Amino acid sequence: MRRVLKPRAKAAIIIGTEYIAILNDQIIQQIAEENSFKTITTIKRELQKITTGNIREESIIILEK
Repeated sequence: MRRVLKPRAKAAIIIGTEYIAILNDQIIQQIAEENSFKTITTIKRELQKITTGNIREESIIILEK
């Protein structure tokens, strides 16, 4: 992503958080910041309960190069 985006371009990453306590969104955000991206905002929202799967919440991370 760093190679493809132009300077000051923005990217959105959508990450599903499972029922178990692994903070995928924070891990991805930390990796992005270590690779010269700046976090603009993080939006979290709960998903409607579905009969299959463990994803209960999603995070949308907006990054800028």
